[in-house]
Amino acid sequence: LFASLAKFERKLVRERTLAGLAAGIVAPDTAAEAKPAKPLLFAAGSVAAALAALTTTQGVGGVYAAQAQEQANSDPQGAARAYAAARAWDPLNARYASKQGQLFFSRLGQLTEAEAAARTAVALGPNSVNFRRLGDVLQQFGRQDEALAAYQGGLRAEPHSLDLLLRLARLSTPPHALDYYRRLSDLELTPVGTVRALGEY
Repeated sequence: LFASLAKFERKLVRERTLAGLAAGIVAPDTAAEAKPAKPLLFAAGSVAAALAALTTTQGVGGVYAAQAQEQANSDPQGAARAYAAARAWDPLNARYASKQGQLFFSRLGQLTEAEAAARTAVALGPNSVNFRRLGDVLQQFGRQDEALAAYQGGLRAEPHSLDLLLRLARLSTPPHALDYYRRLSDLELTPVGTVRALGEY
């Protein structure tokens, strides 16, 4: 009888121990599942607020940019101010800096301001258009080597840019210029050449 009782007691202790361990394993998970409700809601609300703010600033920037585009011919100074406002609202938009730089260059003749805007545009959006605009400004300053470097940077971004190839051919010394002219001639035989006439070069 005592042996049976001892065996039963050992079995009961073992079962209670296993039950306790199981509860210890499950309890933290359920607690962890119950606790994050508030932090998750807070995080979701923060992300939603940030997205709403970003959308609002981009929208306001777009309004100023549209205003600048309308004023570009009739009131270049006003357009430059509108682009400045667009950039203030949406400072990571490379197009606003690029267009403002082009306005300073082509309409207002303010080369220093044009260079600063073009460099910002290249930093934000290193594409062929922005490199070309920067190179054009540098060329007006007489800084040919820097202009060549800018055009070459644009050509790395867009190897089939006819505008950049033509500028590089004109600025380069004869051996390099010939290479650029040959590339232009080769492109004339491809679909690129059918889109735009190359008689200019």
